[in-house]
Amino acid sequence: TPEAQAVPEALAEFGVEPLIEEESVDAAEVPATSFPVAPPPPAPTASGYEREGEDYETDFPHPAPLADAPATHQIPRVQAMSPTVPAEDATEVLDPVTAVSADQATASPEETKAPQRTGKLIDPTRPALLFGLALFLFGAFWGPWMATRPVTNLDLGQSLRAGINQQQSAEEPAPNLTTTPPPAPSVTPVISSVQVLSWNNDDGDHPDRAINMIDSNPSTSWSSRWFDNNQFRDETSVTIVVKLQQKATVSSVTLQMDPSTSGGEIVVRNVTDPSKPREGTELASSALSPTTTIELPEPVETDSIALQFRSMPKSQDGRNWAWISELTVQ
Repeated sequence: TPEAQAVPEALAEFGVEPLIEEESVDAAEVPATSFPVAPPPPAPTASGYEREGEDYETDFPHPAPLADAPATHQIPRVQAMSPTVPAEDATEVLDPVTAVSADQATASPEETKAPQRTGKLIDPTRPALLFGLALFLFGAFWGPWMATRPVTNLDLGQSLRAGINQQQSAEEPAPNLTTTPPPAPSVTPVISSVQVLSWNNDDGDHPDRAINMIDSNPSTSWSSRWFDNNQFRDETSVTIVVKLQQKATVSSVTLQMDPSTSGGEIVVRNVTDPSKPREGTELASSALSPTTTIELPEPVETDSIALQFRSMPKSQDGRNWAWISELTVQ
C-alpha cells in the first residue's frame, strides 16, 4: 500500500534498510550506533560491616519480558564499549574500620581526655543532722542556765545604758545631782497622859478630872472654875499639858466642848522644856466653840504640847469657864 511504502522511504533517510521476512514484514533492522562506554565502577572494598567469606550480589536480575507481548519494530541492543583501564591510584584503599563498643563510640574526645574520677561523693544529710543535734544540745543546756542565772547589775541593758552615759559624759559635763532621802514615815500621835495646871498654880481648876478628856466617853468631862476677871497672864493662866507616847508629827488639835461654848482664846504651844510648859513655842491660837479644831500652820514633830487659855469662853450659865468632854491630837 502507499502507506506501507512510505515507511521504508522515511527510514531510508536515516540509513535504515528494511528487512523483508516471511513471517513479519514490520521488522526493521537498525545498524548499531557506537556510543562511548563508561568505565566500570571500582571494585568495592571490604568494610567493617561485611563479614568475611560472604558474597554480596551487585547485579540484581531484571524481570523477564512478557512472552505474549505484541511484536513491534525490532531495535538492536546497544553493545557496551570495551572497558577502560582505570588510572593507577584512582582511589585510596582505606584500612578496615575496627568495631568499637557502644560506650566508646558515644564518648566525646573531651570525655576520653578527662581523667576518671575516683573520689567518693559526700552525703550532706549526715553533717546536717549532726549540726542540728549539736545546736539542740547547746540550746537545751544554755536556755535553763540563762533562766536560772541570778540577775546582776551587769546585764545587757545596763551595760548599754552605761556606755551611752559614758559617751554623754565625755561630750558634756554631767549636772550635779543631789539625792533627797525619802521622807521618814510619819507616826500617828497617841496621847499617853493629860495634866491640868491651875490658875496661879493653886490646884483650883479640878486637876483630878483631867482624865475625863481622854477616856473616849463624851458623857464625862473636865471643867475649870469660873472667873469674873477673864484676862490671864501666860505664866499664871490655866494650861492643859498633853504628853504623847513618842515623838510624832502633830498637825491639829480637836476639842469637844459644851454646846453653849463660845468666845474666849486658846493658844497651842510646843513644849521644849518639860519643866516650863507655859514657856513653849507658840504654834497657833483660836477662839472656842462646841467643836473646836485648831490647825497648825506647819506640822511639828514633838512629844508634848500645851493648851493655854488666855481668856475663858462663855459656857454654862453664861459664865466664863471651860467644859471639855474629849481632846484628840492629829
